Amino acid sequence: MDSFLQRFGHRVVGVLRGFDRLRFRGSKRQMCHVAGMASWLGAMRILLKDYKFWARDATVTLDRAIEAPAEHAGLYRYLNNSNDSKEETALQLAKEQGRTQGLIAVLGCVEPCQVLQVRGNRQTKMLELRVELAKCKHYYHYYLDPQYGLRYTRLQSWAPFTMHIGLNGRDWLARRLDEAKIRYRKNDNSFPWIADFAAAQRLADEQLTTAWPELLAGWARQNNPLETMFKCPVPYYWSVETAEYATDYAFASVAALARLYPRLVQQAVTTLQSTDLLRFMGYRVRQDGNCTFRQLPTISSRA
Repeated sequence: MDSFLQRFGHRVVGVLRGFDRLRFRGSKRQMCHVAGMASWLGAMRILLKDYKFWARDATVTLDRAIEAPAEHAGLYRYLNNSNDSKEETALQLAKEQGRTQGLIAVLGCVEPCQVLQVRGNRQTKMLELRVELAKCKHYYHYYLDPQYGLRYTRLQSWAPFTMHIGLNGRDWLARRLDEAKIRYRKNDNSFPWIADFAAAQRLADEQLTTAWPELLAGWARQNNPLETMFKCPVPYYWSVETAEYATDYAFASVAALARLYPRLVQQAVTTLQSTDLLRFMGYRVRQDGNCTFRQLPTISSRA
């Protein structure tokens, strides 16, 4: 990046580095593998022959605790297609109800996941725990947080009740800029212009010192009613599943960027892998290599 600025810095009026989109995975580690789950079930005094009934009852309890209040508040919506954009649905629901802060939507959707099941072993004639791929209902809670911006939790409704939490570092930064009364212009998820780039960078750097475990645990307690129901609670262990750390270059003018843009595209074509390039240009690339068009590419100040 420094070499880029050495060559083209005269065309750039500001640089901003920081978190873009972040996605954390919350795992109940003792409940995620066979030995740990067997130990936990023993502590809970749940026999393997009763596991199916316990797991079903836990899921039903979770469903009712989440759906009933959300439906009463007009916030719940079930999505028949897991490919529907949850973010767009949540924002549309917020717009329809005039919600600009706090919980704006609770979405239910059946999606793939890993679960714990009890199966019979034909060779040993015994019941045993197994980790299996399955599908179950997941609950998305979307918030317009006054401090962190748009964020969500995604909770698996069947054991081991894995949770994901996502937020947008740039949306978070925009809230901090508003608090500091620093003027800016935001285009999608980039900042083409900020009145004080140096001050904005200092605010972005504060995100690096966030006490993530405490913050994420608090959000998990908000959206997982089972957290307070188990006699032997298992805390979430948080790991970063996806993290984007982006650099924005604000060019002096559209013409200044347009003169350089063909060279940037050529650099991307010759150095990036094809899947990376297709995703950047707005294509959804599947694991089998096929891709579908998602959105039109636009010239932006994001490099």
